[in-house]
Amino acid sequence: EKAPPEFQPAIVTSAAPEKVAEKEEFKMEMPCNGNVISPCSVDELVFCETMQDWRTHNGLDIAGNIGDQVKAAEAGVVSEVYSDELLGTVVVIDHENGISSLYANLQNPDFISVGAKVEKGDIIGGIGKSGSLEANLEPHLHFEVIADGEYKNPKDMIKN
Repeated sequence: EKAPPEFQPAIVTSAAPEKVAEKEEFKMEMPCNGNVISPCSVDELVFCETMQDWRTHNGLDIAGNIGDQVKAAEAGVVSEVYSDELLGTVVVIDHENGISSLYANLQNPDFISVGAKVEKGDIIGGIGKSGSLEANLEPHLHFEVIADGEYKNPKDMIKN
């Protein structure tokens, strides 16, 4: 005879291990064509010419021409579109599972809006020169990946 529901032992599921497995298998595409001109330095301080100080560089800077297409690195929902004094025009995409990607130094924030659903490879903007933080660099996309609230090296998340 079964015990009433309130006395049933909790059923342990494998939901947490699946989430971890999903993250390990999560592979993005490069958001634009171009060479990486500044690598990600998540835990290492690098000298910032513009600000004349030492700081971490939480993303990849990918060179391009003004107006070159920037594409969603993975499917998701646009969670933020804003202008930042240092990063310029910024788009953030939530990919679920605690993972999001940030695209900065874009041309125009009017191209895409919060709540838009995007598929991997959808155009979300164009390379600009809107950010003052890396103003001394050639036109480029600043691309970051955040997983569970921590910056990750985007190269580790991109398919080879």
